[in-house]
Amino acid sequence: MEENVRTMITFVPFEQTDTEEEIQVKIMRTAESIVDNFKLTTDMFVYEKDDRNRSIFVTYKAEIPEESKQSPIPNTKFINRNAKTNTFFSINALNRICLKEIGRQDSTHKVKWDNYRNMIFLIRTNKDGEKELIENKISKYYRLSISDNGKIEVIQ
Repeated sequence: MEENVRTMITFVPFEQTDTEEEIQVKIMRTAESIVDNFKLTTDMFVYEKDDRNRSIFVTYKAEIPEESKQSPIPNTKFINRNAKTNTFFSINALNRICLKEIGRQDSTHKVKWDNYRNMIFLIRTNKDGEKELIENKISKYYRLSISDNGKIEVIQ
């Protein structure tokens, strides 16, 4: 079984009524689940995005079996990242960004990533069953590092 390194995103489930302390506990539980299920090749990064409903997600690079199509962790997907601008996007979202910029999908189009600094783009199915591009600004983030003894530590 051949492995390849993929960037992953795991959304942290929480209630809008949770306290900051409860949310931090849920972030750490999510991070522990990630460490238990994947061989990480980087630290984890916790992001919060600005929108009507607060959303928190963890990104990381992990070794994934070549044939793997689905994550063992709920709310986890493969994601892409433009490191220069810290922009996260799915491939389907990238196609929609091209459509937004030039009016058509074009694999040779050079996206103007500077326009999307610190953002996340995903495709969501709306209540009418139509797929739509969701774009959100990332408001804050911090790093989670795994120490030599396996403890997860917050690095500001």
